[in-house]
Amino acid sequence: MSRRLLVVEDRFLIKGRGLIAWPGIEPGAERIGVGDPVELRRPDGTSLRRRIGGIELAMGAPPDRNAPLVLLEDLGKEDLPVGTEIWST
Repeated sequence: MSRRLLVVEDRFLIKGRGLIAWPGIEPGAERIGVGDPVELRRPDGTSLRRRIGGIELAMGAPPDRNAPLVLLEDLGKEDLPVGTEIWST
């Protein structure tokens, strides 16, 4: 069963690593791992299927925002607009 993991509020491109979606996965949410498939449901109604390329911890993030961040490979910022929902599949 698919479940919404997060709604993208911002995104950051890390050269050589990929695109980070902000905010991260909320603690206690569905367990996900590197290689897991996700669906990116964009605000314009289109969607993309990708796999999680990595999971990073935000160093120096405010305590209320200290959650694992999802890294998506082979995407540019234009591919993941603010408001995109990331769903498990």
